[in-house]
Amino acid sequence: MFIPVRLGVVALSLVIVSGLAGCTDEEAEKRAAAAEERAVAAEKRAAAAEEKILILEKELKKARQWSEADRKATESRYEGSTGRGWTAF
Repeated sequence: MFIPVRLGVVALSLVIVSGLAGCTDEEAEKRAAAAEERAVAAEKRAAAAEEKILILEKELKKARQWSEADRKATESRYEGSTGRGWTAF
């Protein structure tokens, strides 16, 4: 009499364990899919950040060129100066 009960308990425990294992696999797949989606989103953000960096580098280069041109223009303006200040009449 105890043998059929034991077999029933073992069979029931195997069904429960296999069900739990199946849920675990399904949950793992969901977590893997979510991780993959996050990775794709991170790649997109990285690509957008790279584009912004390139744009900012171009703007910085232009600003440096303008600054250098302005500095040269200011220097050349005062090179020909006599060094005398303005005098009042």
